[in-house]
Amino acid sequence: MSEGKLKPTSSTPLVPCADILPAPLEDRNADTILRTSDGIDIRVYRAVLSLTSNVFSQMFQRAQAAGEAEIPVIPVQESAPILVRLFSLFYPGMVPVVLTGLEPIREIFDVAFLKYEMLSLARSSKRDLRARIHASPVAVYALACRYAWKDVAAEAAKASLSLSLHEFDSAPPAGLQYTTADSYHALLQYFHECRTAAKRATDSLEWLAWSPKLPWFNCSEAPNVCPNSAETWDLADYLEAQMTQWFIAYLKSAGEALWDRPGARLDTAELLDGPIKAMSGCPMCSRTGFKELIKFARETLPEKVAEEVDAVCGAPAWIVQIHPGLTCFYAD
Repeated sequence: MSEGKLKPTSSTPLVPCADILPAPLEDRNADTILRTSDGIDIRVYRAVLSLTSNVFSQMFQRAQAAGEAEIPVIPVQESAPILVRLFSLFYPGMVPVVLTGLEPIREIFDVAFLKYEMLSLARSSKRDLRARIHASPVAVYALACRYAWKDVAAEAAKASLSLSLHEFDSAPPAGLQYTTADSYHALLQYFHECRTAAKRATDSLEWLAWSPKLPWFNCSEAPNVCPNSAETWDLADYLEAQMTQWFIAYLKSAGEALWDRPGARLDTAELLDGPIKAMSGCPMCSRTGFKELIKFARETLPEKVAEEVDAVCGAPAWIVQIHPGLTCFYAD
């Protein structure tokens, strides 16, 4: 990192403060001046910055060892707006600036973590990223990989399963510029493994127990009223059963939805309308079929899909890090 040459106050005129500076950063009793890239002098207390950043601490120690002026002026590469937003996150007396948009977050986090190594801000910064996961899962994943926050990256990767594969294919998701091709490839690999696992829940029912309450197992109406499948399905406990065609149609549609979007909802009208219409013509299935199918689509099948997906790389070892040395940021 380059913090610039230290200059004594006696030989350097004070640059007038801009309107952007809050009062705590204009304190005349402060013991250090940071001169920004846009020519603004920010007055700070060394102790505050040293507690937050080892980089600043070492910078101040070198200034004292060099016998510089009592109030050194330290040129920094950041602009005043950047440092004001950054310092607002921890400096006493300042109101935290709300960072809107991923680019401003990236800009501040790069300075905080990749340059000044402000480890104490990791917990609150992770919280800010997590709040954006569902709106921008790929971008949050990219930023989390950028700062080697494996826990946040894993959560964002899982949230990305709600996206369609077509969204990945048609146009690059927003935020990819924040990470490497390796990290993005790891996300695509995870997506593929999860959709394979999710679809397995509809391709095989060896996990599902036979029950007399489930109408798709027990319809005795004539085939012209409610046809069963010709094939026999393996169920739990080594049982076998034929099932109604309307239920198999639902499984097929649900499987296609999961293949495209591993985090897809399985109780949508698009998936249920056809099977419900088909069962309505069967006197036996129509008695309990709607209730049982809704329960299967909202509870039974999603729970199994979640179980299969959670088994994919339980530990997020697949996440590629840009900065593998920043292991100290892994903590919650």
